[in-house]
Amino acid sequence: AEAIRQTHLAVRGAGFLGLVITGGVSNLSPERLDYLQQVVTAGVPLDVVVGFHRYPHGLGPEVPHPGFASRDAEWARLQSIAAGRAVACTEFGHHTAKRKYLFWGFIPLHKRISDETVAQHITYDLTYFRDKGCLLSTVYQLNDGPTDRAIDRYGIRSAAGTAKPAAAAIAAFV
Repeated sequence: AEAIRQTHLAVRGAGFLGLVITGGVSNLSPERLDYLQQVVTAGVPLDVVVGFHRYPHGLGPEVPHPGFASRDAEWARLQSIAAGRAVACTEFGHHTAKRKYLFWGFIPLHKRISDETVAQHITYDLTYFRDKGCLLSTVYQLNDGPTDRAIDRYGIRSAAGTAKPAAAAIAAFV
């Protein structure tokens, strides 16, 4: 909160009239939102936009984080914390790496979603954020990395730079 306050004072003092956005809290889970509540309560100016990241819990974008009954419940908590301030999704994305699940609570299964499904999920999120009045939504990330780990499989382009279906979905959205 102090870093946000000092940045706000400095840029406004220099005559900057544009948006000042907080760093994005790393997800909309109850724990991360508790942290965001502490930051905002400690003194984020009213004209500062509250930034957040939103990564899915599970295979689909409609699945809420544990502790919430729905994505709308996550959103309501974020809006409550923002207390009238605008919000901006500073980062969101969907990956194509294998995900591990437990079937019947103990049988490990692995599932991967396709590039086409990622494109659908990105469109879902872009629509959701737009319809909720979010100022901006930033898709993570431009290019895939060199491995099959999740962190390297969020790209809207392959590691070689070839556009994936998500790139076309974003272009069609805007």
